[in-house]
Amino acid sequence: MPLMDEFKKEREDIKNQPLKKRLDYFWTYYKWWFIGGIAFIIIAVSIITNIVKSKDETVYVAMIDTVINPTGNYEENITAPFLEEHGLSPKKNTINFNMNFIFSGQKGSELPGSPSYSDTFGYSGRQNLAIYVSAGDVDAISAPEDWFNNYAYSDFFLILDDYLSADEIKALEGRICYADRAVMERYKKAHDEDNYEYSEEFPDSTDPSSMEDPVPVGIYIDDCPLFNENFACANDNSSKVVIGIVRNSPAVEITKDLIIYITGKAY
Repeated sequence: MPLMDEFKKEREDIKNQPLKKRLDYFWTYYKWWFIGGIAFIIIAVSIITNIVKSKDETVYVAMIDTVINPTGNYEENITAPFLEEHGLSPKKNTINFNMNFIFSGQKGSELPGSPSYSDTFGYSGRQNLAIYVSAGDVDAISAPEDWFNNYAYSDFFLILDDYLSADEIKALEGRICYADRAVMERYKKAHDEDNYEYSEEFPDSTDPSSMEDPVPVGIYIDDCPLFNENFACANDNSSKVVIGIVRNSPAVEITKDLIIYITGKAY
């Protein structure tokens, strides 16, 4: 008898057997197909669910030495109303306030002549941030003033004049963080020449009159209720916190709007 005919006869015989025997037959010959099918369905459902639930990242803010305020809810207080104000759905869009950049409370500059750092955790965080910035993933960086200055004098940020109007800058008077472009150039020259003996104090970020060539690079937000209600400095609650837009941000305009929103300034 041909093999196919034998198979058909066997199938017909099984149909006439009790339910238990039919189940035993099915499990013996088809269990791996059955298990594989279930696994495929689970994976497919998982992928579809992730696609449906995934949100478009509107703004990415790297927050150095920052933690969540236990009494706050930044998604409800900042993310949702800000997105809705811009005609975006909080169900489809999100703001990534990434607080994974804890630099272990180590403060100061990594520029030539600055203290050396041996803490593995903090070093890893700084390396990761540099990679994300280089990849164009980061739109803004908020940090305690000393760390912000470190990145400002490494030329990480846009100049405020380039993306804020005169009215916006006037409305933010008193909370603008300045950097001295002349000092920035000297640090850059020392870095390019591998001159690690060079050292220079950063000028007072709030006093442009003390600088040779002051440029506005950030905005102080530590006294803004919307920031304080939802975030806190990880190591020193008295630290001044500054936020600035990263030079290669792919979303400059909406990032600017987010910073203005956090300050609560009308213009």
